[in-house]
Amino acid sequence: MNALRWVSILFVLFLFAPLLLPAQSIRCTLCGKKISGRYLVSDGKAYCSQRCFDRTLPRCATCGKILRDNRFQYKNRQYCSIDCMKPVLPKCDSCHQPIAGKYGVYPTPMGEKRVLCHHCSRLPRCFACELPGKGARLPDGRRTCASCAKESIRDPEEAERLFQEVRERTEKLLGEEIRCPLRLRLVDEPTLRAVTNLPPDKNTIELGYCRSNMLERKGKTISEIIGYRCEVYLLDSLPRWRFREIAAHELAHHWQYHKFPYLKTEPRKIPEGFAEYVSSLVNVSFRQESLNKAKLERKDSTYGSGYRLFLGIAEQGGVPAVLRYLKEQEKKGR
Repeated sequence: MNALRWVSILFVLFLFAPLLLPAQSIRCTLCGKKISGRYLVSDGKAYCSQRCFDRTLPRCATCGKILRDNRFQYKNRQYCSIDCMKPVLPKCDSCHQPIAGKYGVYPTPMGEKRVLCHHCSRLPRCFACELPGKGARLPDGRRTCASCAKESIRDPEEAERLFQEVRERTEKLLGEEIRCPLRLRLVDEPTLRAVTNLPPDKNTIELGYCRSNMLERKGKTISEIIGYRCEVYLLDSLPRWRFREIAAHELAHHWQYHKFPYLKTEPRKIPEGFAEYVSSLVNVSFRQESLNKAKLERKDSTYGSGYRLFLGIAEQGGVPAVLRYLKEQEKKGR
């Protein structure tokens, strides 16, 4: 046992000897002073004092404290604590707190990026932008994020002004004004579902609906249209950018009902594809063309496929080519 004890002592002395042995013509790595007493060794370099050695250690990028043991690193800079690192950390776009752990980056419909902490990434999604985040619950149960809530259209007079602006642009793009009276109704989600005869569904939500009834006088051989009853329903609390897009979609249906009243509504790919194409033109006119990316990426056989159909037709001759196609389809349906 005594032999083992002495071996242990000699091993410890061997390890720490460089820190304790007197210097022999050694100079301090930092200040260059000749070392005449005990000195410190780190990574094979000698230092005459603790002060010289400390000057070689990294410092906290925020408070300047010497970093010896515990340290945190972010973007190649070191910090003594999470508190010192917080000012430079990305902040969650929902709760606005610094993100020190996992986070997600979500592209918004408007082409921006939203950074959300792990907690906010798991929150309910906004009915308008479909992104998770902290927000408010509307009276009908819909969730809206703080960003969309800032732009939400709730006032009927404001909604009417914006609706008429979208209508003017839509008709200008299509080359013809429709003088038929059109009533805008701003409604909650249960009312819109009742109008469209859709059952409650937690996974999907309708944002708008155009209802147009033709009044016909039928003769022995031909029928004559003598009037229309038209209404557009839009969900309340839509953010301004989404309000424009959905209004343009429903106004395209309204325009189509008057211009091509006998166009078959089945398959839905044609009328819905046309409405999506028109709303994409309106998006461009309002400089919110980034919304069109989602239209192009839709995989369904009605809206997505229909939109791509009309994009292809428009590539051959723009809006006139699209209107010629609708006229041909109307002839086939009569």
